[in-house]
Amino acid sequence: MPQPHRERTRAAYDRVAADYAELLATKLVARPLHRHLLDDFASRVVGPTLDAGCGPGRVAAYLDSRGVDVSGVDLSPGMIDEARRRHPNIVFRVGTLDQLGVADASLGGIVAWYSIIHTPEHELPAIAGEFRRALSPDGILLLGFQAGSSQTVPITSAYGHDDLDYEAVRHSPDAVVAALEAAGFAVELHAVNAATPPERDPQAYITARVSRERATAYRDDRLTTERLLLRCPTLHDVDAITAACQDPELQRRVPVPVPYRREHAVAYVTTYCEDGWLTGERCTWALDAGGSFAGVVGLDRIADGSANLGFWMAPGHRGRGYLTEAIAAVIDYAFAYLQLERVEWRAFAGNVGSARAAQRAGFHFEGVRRSASVGREGREDDWVGSILATDDRNPQPWSVLN
Repeated sequence: MPQPHRERTRAAYDRVAADYAELLATKLVARPLHRHLLDDFASRVVGPTLDAGCGPGRVAAYLDSRGVDVSGVDLSPGMIDEARRRHPNIVFRVGTLDQLGVADASLGGIVAWYSIIHTPEHELPAIAGEFRRALSPDGILLLGFQAGSSQTVPITSAYGHDDLDYEAVRHSPDAVVAALEAAGFAVELHAVNAATPPERDPQAYITARVSRERATAYRDDRLTTERLLLRCPTLHDVDAITAACQDPELQRRVPVPVPYRREHAVAYVTTYCEDGWLTGERCTWALDAGGSFAGVVGLDRIADGSANLGFWMAPGHRGRGYLTEAIAAVIDYAFAYLQLERVEWRAFAGNVGSARAAQRAGFHFEGVRRSASVGREGREDDWVGSILATDDRNPQPWSVLN
């Protein structure tokens, strides 16, 4: 049975590490374009910087010579040994592109210099999400890679070794850009150079960042209840959201991806939630119970005096009355601040827990929409309710509950 691609890549680079380091020692400084891109990056980056996929440390060493506070991480222990031997003043450690091992928003910059070239395309969103999580709101990302049409290239001979067995991917630059934008990046530079001998493929370069303006431009209207702070979900909530969305009951009732991965949570926070506040189309709040993520309440499809109410609770926080407090605060906001006239609630027929929460908030049950939504097993009926700005908010009888 063939090794997983990551293990094959690690084994290959462990084997060639010393020869790779020697053969490429002077290649970086010999290329004016590469020096220009790295110099531009070095002139703009503020704060700790990570060379992600650092190999023997030549990019990290170049950035260090330009005054950048840089460290390196690489999949291959052999490469890390070479990096430490050649550049003892820089910190290098073993790690992966999708698990950088740094705190949220702790980096001013990330360089992934020809290090996504062994990543299958379907893993790009996870890596883009990890880069977004690790970068500060005004952090900078620089990538270089061989460009193609997402084709896989087998490698059996390289750096003086003829007994290798691993693969490279010639990524479509558009696919890389799409993954970055889905994770919340704004792409600044997207350039492709024609192949120049001895290169056999075009070379792609991308710079991207999440500008401070974007990170703070959205209106995050915070709400408070007796026990809760309602605020826009942030990257600090990613692990809690990912854990909550493993719950089978939540997966049954809420249209989240299954299997739910960490990159889904990053995209949810950085695109769905933040962009919703930016455009005014959605208002999404995380329920913060004493610093602990408890769930989500939101208004979407805000237009023409109406909106839809949605919510879900993390498994460990159900049954405490948090949802009742949160929904009441959001309904107050909808009618008093947004000046809405109607808020609608919908759920798959049979979702008694969601129905009881809406009933307690004063929603009126309006009926069943037959085969109105698509669930995990096909089309399903919806239950529908609403509350108007003129309603008194007292719980109403619901035929499907009482």
